[in-house]
Amino acid sequence: MSLNIVLLGVVWVLYWCIFLPLYIVKSKQKGSVEALGYKMILSAIFCMIGLFGVIRQKADLFSLLIFIGMLFAVVGDYFLAFIKTNEKKFIIGILSFGITHSLYIAAMITVEGIHIQEFIITAIVIVVSFIVSNQMKLEMGKTKWLLSGYSILVTFMAVKAVLMMNTNPLGLSLQLIFSIGAVMFLISDILLCVWKFYRDKQLLSNLVSALYFTGQLLIATAIYFQ
Repeated sequence: MSLNIVLLGVVWVLYWCIFLPLYIVKSKQKGSVEALGYKMILSAIFCMIGLFGVIRQKADLFSLLIFIGMLFAVVGDYFLAFIKTNEKKFIIGILSFGITHSLYIAAMITVEGIHIQEFIITAIVIVVSFIVSNQMKLEMGKTKWLLSGYSILVTFMAVKAVLMMNTNPLGLSLQLIFSIGAVMFLISDILLCVWKFYRDKQLLSNLVSALYFTGQLLIATAIYFQ
C-alpha cells in the first residue's frame, strides 16, 4: 500500500506541476484546439488510474461503472476543445459528459441506493441556478434545453456524492476524496458555462481546467484505493 501511495503521489506531482500547467499555457498561447494533445494526456492519466483501480478491485460494479464513465469523459474532453469553434462538436461533448454523470450516478446507486433528499436538494440547487442564470441573462441559444438537462445530471451527481458522506461506503477518507472530486467537477461545469456564455476570461478557463482535471483525478484516486 505504501508503494502505491508513493507512486500515486508522484503522478499527482507530475500532473499538477508539469502536465496541467503545460496545457493551461499552451491553451492560452494557441487556443484549446491546438493544445488538444496536452489535454488528452491529462485525460489519459486519470483514465489510467481508474483502470488500475478496476483491476485492483477485481472489476467490481462500482469501480467499473466509474471507469466507463471516465472513458466517455475522455470523449467529452476531445469534443469540448472545439467549444468556441464548432457548436455541433460542443453538443457531442456535452452529451458525452451526460453519459459520464449517468454512469457515476449509477455507480453510486450500486453502493448506496437512492434517497428522496438527493432529489430535493438537487431541485433546490437547480432552481437557484435558474434564477441566477436569468439574472445574468445567459444566452445559450439552441443548446439551452440540452444544457438544462445536463445541469440536472451533474448537480444530482455531486449532491449524491456529498450525501454519501452520511454513510461513507468507501470509508471516511476515500469518501471525502470522492465527494470533493465530484463537487469540483460540478464547479468546473458552472464556471465553464459562465466562461462560454457570460464572460470570456482566461482566468475562468484556467479555473475550469484546474478544477475539472483535479476533480477527475480525485475520483480516480478514490476508486484506486477503495
